[in-house]
Amino acid sequence: MLFVVKGGRGQDIFDLYHALCDLQGYQRDVVLVCPVNMEKVMGAGLAKAVRDIAPAAYDIYCQAIERGDLTLRKPHLAQVNGLGDVLFFATKNKWRAKSSLSDIQKGLCTFREMLPSLQRTQFVFPPLGCGLGGLSWSEVSAVVAREIGWLLDYTFWVFLREGEDV
Repeated sequence: MLFVVKGGRGQDIFDLYHALCDLQGYQRDVVLVCPVNMEKVMGAGLAKAVRDIAPAAYDIYCQAIERGDLTLRKPHLAQVNGLGDVLFFATKNKWRAKSSLSDIQKGLCTFREMLPSLQRTQFVFPPLGCGLGGLSWSEVSAVVAREIGWLLDYTFWVFLREGEDV
């Protein structure tokens, strides 16, 4: 199931993530999806926020790229001290480049195939590739709905900040 949550003034994706963790009583089943690039730079947006909250995330992210566990079309799930489970999801090759809808679609397809092995059922997404990636949520939402929105055994939460289109 796919739910889009519109944040209010001063709210961010971490508010939704922590609220879901609190409802579950633990973090084990709730995964925060962190959009990244393949240049090993967590310099802006949600990636930077994750790095700032949990500095160990940066090393995990870089090592996943080096090992080939994280690619442009293959997300990587990791336990990050101070945050919980994080799914690193590459939306572009270059840090300052725009995201590609095709790459996001292929990443979501791989993610869908990985789901049973992840043993998690709730995922908190930002609007992948929107923000600094330059894509519109109307484009991305159609791809998200087509690739994973119909899966009934999982819950996908997409957090839109105040001012982002629903």
